[in-house]
Amino acid sequence: MSEPAFFQTIMGRQYYDGTVPRIADALEHIAESLQSLHRTAVIVDRPTATEQPAELPLSPASVASWLDTHAARWDRMASGRGHDRDSAQHAAILLRQAAALVRGPL
Repeated sequence: MSEPAFFQTIMGRQYYDGTVPRIADALEHIAESLQSLHRTAVIVDRPTATEQPAELPLSPASVASWLDTHAARWDRMASGRGHDRDSAQHAAILLRQAAALVRGPL
C-alpha cells in the first residue's frame, strides 16, 4: 500500500489550507502597498518643469532584490532536513514569482 500524497496528510492540509493562503495574502498586501506608494508619489510629489521626478521610497528593483534574498533563504531551508522542506520550496517559488512580477516585463 502506498503512502498518501502530501495534500492528503494532516500537515499537507494545514499547509494548503493555512500556509499558502497566508503567503498569498502577504503577497497581495505587498502589491497593494507598492501601488499605494506609487499613487502617493505620483499625486503628492508631482515634479515641476525644473524638478527631477520623485523616486519611490522603495524602487521595484530594491523590492525585487529583497524578495530574491528571502527566496534564497527559503532555498537553504528547503535543502535541509525536516518536515517543512515542501513548505520552504513553495515559499521560495512564490517569492521568486513575486520578484518577477515586481520587475515587470524584461
